[in-house]
Amino acid sequence: MASVKSRGDGKWLMVWRATDAATGRVVQRSKVFEGTRGDAVRAANEQEAAERREPVASTRGLTVAAYLADWQQWRVTAGNVAIKTAHRDGQHVKVIAELIGDRQLARIGARDLDQLVAGLRKRGYAPTTVANNFATIRKALHQARKWNMIASTPWEGATAPPLPLGSPDTPSVVETQKLAELLATDQPAASVLVQCLLATGARKSELLALDWSDVDLDRGTISISKSVWEASSRFGLKQQPKNAASRRSIALPADCIARLRAHKAWIRERQVASGRAWNPDDLVFPAYHGGLWRPSRATAIVARVARKHGLTTGLHNRRHAHAVLLLEQRVPIKVVADRLGHADPAMTLRIYQHVTEQAAQLAVDALDRRLANTSSTSTNKERVSSNGTEFVDSGVDSAAESGRK
Repeated sequence: MASVKSRGDGKWLMVWRATDAATGRVVQRSKVFEGTRGDAVRAANEQEAAERREPVASTRGLTVAAYLADWQQWRVTAGNVAIKTAHRDGQHVKVIAELIGDRQLARIGARDLDQLVAGLRKRGYAPTTVANNFATIRKALHQARKWNMIASTPWEGATAPPLPLGSPDTPSVVETQKLAELLATDQPAASVLVQCLLATGARKSELLALDWSDVDLDRGTISISKSVWEASSRFGLKQQPKNAASRRSIALPADCIARLRAHKAWIRERQVASGRAWNPDDLVFPAYHGGLWRPSRATAIVARVARKHGLTTGLHNRRHAHAVLLLEQRVPIKVVADRLGHADPAMTLRIYQHVTEQAAQLAVDALDRRLANTSSTSTNKERVSSNGTEFVDSGVDSAAESGRK
């Protein structure tokens, strides 16, 4: 039965028995409780009863490396993780297994996780990679706790590495349009893709998944409801976007509508010429052979032309250009977040903090101009003479003043 011991000032040391995960033996556990003695007794008994109802599973001899391999296999088999995410986490698992894989899972602690972070930094990994590795081991151990394979929550005591959120490298609108013009001759689909990234702010994986039923040129909208995934040498169509917020409708500017009309006519010409054998899925942005376009291949084609002409490479940064363009025009952050498919506008604020800081200064400038104009039309006007001396014009009628005298 659990017991309590007074520690003074309304604090009590709760003591109860539980089964040790590593040895299977019954051990004594304790925790400080603040409150009345009766509440402390009840809390201690509840703690002991809870651990007896849900004993920690025996994990004697199971290493962290072995558990991570099983965890990865379970996630893929259960289908509760995207293929791309599983592939990315798999890369992290390999590194984690090299550094702390020999540790006993049941005895893993905060110090082990801190040593993992130190080992990653010693190897020279980028801060983002270090943070992502820590996030992966935290997810894995959180699941182990749910399965009662560990009795503690070591990630809470560890020092989590900060995730840097640097400002994205954003190309200008003029540069993006120039790149689209250079692509138009040999890569017309890539040219329109670049323009649509700038005009919509959608992810390239979302645009590459579009078929013409998703595009309403009369209403001027596109519907995002699926995406293209890619993991190592594999890729395919996923019948849902990145997250729930990514399922959205995006309004198109007039220039983008005109370009998509011309692009659709070009697509139809090629389909008719091939007897509908080319692009049978009616994709908006098909690959050269008419099938689904691999995201990395599309990026490589654009990057090759951009490098040749000394322009900023990449496709994802055109999405950043869209966001920056809207924020500089003082479009509300919620509207920008909705177009980008961000679940939380706070994420948009974090990513584009440099733009919002500039907008904050613009707000101050606007206030200065407005207050200055208001001041200049007020009754009391403060002016500066040609020699820099400040004086006040009270605005009182001179005749009335002389009459009072």
